[in-house]
Amino acid sequence: MLILAACLLATLFLFLVVLFAAGGLFQTKTYLQPWDKTYAKNFKDPRIRLAAYGLLAANGHNMQPWIIKLDKKDAMTFYLFADPERMSLQADPEARQLMVTQGTFLDYVAVAGQSIGFRSPSPCSPKALMMKTIFSTA
Repeated sequence: MLILAACLLATLFLFLVVLFAAGGLFQTKTYLQPWDKTYAKNFKDPRIRLAAYGLLAANGHNMQPWIIKLDKKDAMTFYLFADPERMSLQADPEARQLMVTQGTFLDYVAVAGQSIGFRSPSPCSPKALMMKTIFSTA
């Protein structure tokens, strides 16, 4: 009886180790990387660096409803779009929170840009879900 109990406990222990390992318990928590103070510095492209700061912006229902597209012709321009897949139609049917979220993202980008030597114009139009941000040095 004692041997059976020991076998069951060993099997349970092995099962829990496999379960936790498969669940990522022993893996580095890469989802926390954007909150590291040096995370944005990993990117050479200034647009991606600034977007990395923008990712930390407060956003409605924690949905991060952002799509960022880099301008192929202008190395200092990116476009910010609302991601319709991440809209919460039940909680925000008129997309007001979504627009505030986009503005919060752009504000984080503007503040971060100023802190690392960029200046930005007023980046968004209230009539459009597409927002263009142009950064320049000086």
